[in-house]
Amino acid sequence: MQPCLAPEASISAKGKQYFNAPAYITGATLPDEDGPLSAFARAKSIGSVFATPTNDIGLPGYTTVDPGLG
Repeated sequence: MQPCLAPEASISAKGKQYFNAPAYITGATLPDEDGPLSAFARAKSIGSVFATPTNDIGLPGYTTVDPGLG
C-alpha cells in the first residue's frame, strides 16, 4: 500500500518581511563615572516580528532597560 501524500503547497512570501526577524534592533548605553563610583543605563529596543512566512501572525516589539552600579 502506498502512503497518501498531500500535494505540494506553495506559499508566496514575495514582498513580505522575513519571519522571526525584527524590523529593527537598536540599543544605547549611557555611562557615568564619578571618582570610584560608576553607573550606567542600557536600553535595547526590538521591533515587531511576524511569526509566519505569509506575515499573517505578528508579535509586538518591546524595549528593555538595564541599570547598573559599580
